[in-house]
Amino acid sequence: YWSGYGYNGYAIQGEKLWQSIPVKSDEQIESIVRNAYIALNGNGYARVDIRTEGTNIYVLEVNANCSIGFGNNTPLGEILDISSYTPAQFVHHLIQLALNRNFKEKK
Repeated sequence: YWSGYGYNGYAIQGEKLWQSIPVKSDEQIESIVRNAYIALNGNGYARVDIRTEGTNIYVLEVNANCSIGFGNNTPLGEILDISSYTPAQFVHHLIQLALNRNFKEKK
């Protein structure tokens, strides 16, 4: 894990933090990470780190205190680069989900 990171915690320039996983469909991966999050009673924003070996997918951790950094050498920055979200849209979405959750809890 740490071989791809410098001492400051950021990825070494030019190194990808992710790779495509051809062995499972997006729906299967989403189900695995969602189940890990639910099993730990997740509430709010978190990142689920996974690794693959052959066709097996392993959940390494559900990180509820992961950073919200948008640089190209941060995990979230890399995720947003390959998604349809801009950083502003992502933050807006997080806030909207939190407000919706809070509203439901008060009913």
